[in-house]
Amino acid sequence: MPKYEVLEKSFIDNRIVEVGAVIEFDGLPARNLKPLDAEGEAKAIEAEKAAEKAMQALIANTRALGQADPNDFAATVASAVAAQMAQIVAELKAAEPEKPAGKKLPA
Repeated sequence: MPKYEVLEKSFIDNRIVEVGAVIEFDGLPARNLKPLDAEGEAKAIEAEKAAEKAMQALIANTRALGQADPNDFAATVASAVAAQMAQIVAELKAAEPEKPAGKKLPA
């Protein structure tokens, strides 16, 4: 199992680990762990690649959001709200009881 030196007080495997402690850790290390062996170095490289891939996906998704036209979004929302309101009004009208025919009361 890879060995690491803890570079900052950390919560690892459900316990607090102090700076300078040497631990064995089987997951992908964050920057708070300094690899002490070849296995740890390989895991650190794997972690960096995974972080880079996640960052690139985040950037791509953010760019796509930035290219959306806010006016189109607003029009879509307004249309959906109007359709929902029309449906509610129709349901309320259908649920109204018929008014009985009768004499008007004096004012």
